[in-house]
Amino acid sequence: MSKRKLPKGRSVSSVALEPEVAIAILGLFSAAADGEGISSTEEYALSEFLGRVDLFEDYSEDDFEELTEKVVSLIEEEEPEDLIAQSI
Repeated sequence: MSKRKLPKGRSVSSVALEPEVAIAILGLFSAAADGEGISSTEEYALSEFLGRVDLFEDYSEDDFEELTEKVVSLIEEEEPEDLIAQSI
């Protein structure tokens, strides 16, 4: 699976995102864009969205849990702006 690197000059981070992680990050930050966190309605919509993306069609419950752990870990370690830029 191909990975993309963050643009040089903006950050010293060496984050390389898998497409699945990038899509999940964009969805998560989009859901939280109102500044009020993620409501249960938004959480449900995000899970429905991911479930309908072909890239996730063979994902099991365990696969989604692993994806969630990766995304949470990245959000804790990296700047949000860098993650969004990388995901795009």
